[in-house]
Amino acid sequence: MSAVLIGLHLERLGLSAGGIGLILTIALLSAAVTGLAAANLSSRIGRRYTLALAGILMAVTGADLAVASSPVLIGIAAITGMLGTASIDLGAYASVEQASLAESAEPRPRNLAFARYSLTGGLATAAGAALAATATDLPRGRLLFGGYALVGAVTATLALLLSARAEGPVSSASLSAAQVRVLAPLSALFAVDAVGGGLVANAVIAYWLHVRFGASAAALGSTFTAIALLQSASYEVSGRLANRIGLIRTMVFTHVPSNVLRLRRPARRTSWSRRLYRAGSRIGAGRRTTDLRRRHPGGRPGSPLLPGGRPETGLRRNAVPRLPQPARRTRNRRVTSRVPSGRRPPSIRS
Repeated sequence: MSAVLIGLHLERLGLSAGGIGLILTIALLSAAVTGLAAANLSSRIGRRYTLALAGILMAVTGADLAVASSPVLIGIAAITGMLGTASIDLGAYASVEQASLAESAEPRPRNLAFARYSLTGGLATAAGAALAATATDLPRGRLLFGGYALVGAVTATLALLLSARAEGPVSSASLSAAQVRVLAPLSALFAVDAVGGGLVANAVIAYWLHVRFGASAAALGSTFTAIALLQSASYEVSGRLANRIGLIRTMVFTHVPSNVLRLRRPARRTSWSRRLYRAGSRIGAGRRTTDLRRRHPGGRPGSPLLPGGRPETGLRRNAVPRLPQPARRTRNRRVTSRVPSGRRPPSIRS
């Protein structure tokens, strides 16, 4: 919800495009920092308390955005790292939850466990995007961020109710040389991938669609709902695929088609996403036109009641019903008979 709505919400508060980009950058950096901090903190106070603190930060962020009007308060919401501008695999929740899941799941079904974990997050993201479609103005946006704060408070409470099995064994935070040799290339690979992923973060893409194509909150919400549902299905497939061909091959074989499509997007003047958006816009316009025609049977595409026509044309044609031609001639003769012949237009002089 937050990723879809944050750009439009900041614009409604009066921030410029540069200011919105700065807020989103701070939010992404803060999410990365809080992810590291949460991993270290969980080894000190436990995972349950760390997740509870993350929920409290989420509640503070939502409450801040629900009432904030100044850039300073908005910046505070971004610094918490809980603005949710990216996706489900970044921030304090991910670092703690994934570590707990890796330890609690058996080795054989672990791939499917992570797939179901991502599937659940994807479905929740779809639900949030669907709610974001209702934020058609600033008051409704504030109301949704108030709901975001409520979700954070509930999350903090649920974290405290987790069983002791969620806690991992306390061990040294230092890494052995063998662990470093495994983690270093993986971290480098993920870092390179994250650089590209930062350019297509959900909040950035949502705001770009709004600026480039004029997408409304309703259009963005429905679009990202469909995207989240497709992603959720891909998580389930990837878990089963990883059991057959391995983790590395699954990452490579699924990333290559996606990146090829991204490379083709700027090369084409009209991308598939643009075509789909235009098709959706036409469908929406058709629904509006149909509804207005039901209410105003005499309306035409040029009517001032309908988008896309010249107002003066609509006024001439549709402001009053047109009379039959004999009646119009009689009316014109009566009107022009009262006007002196020297002042009549050439077309109606006798």
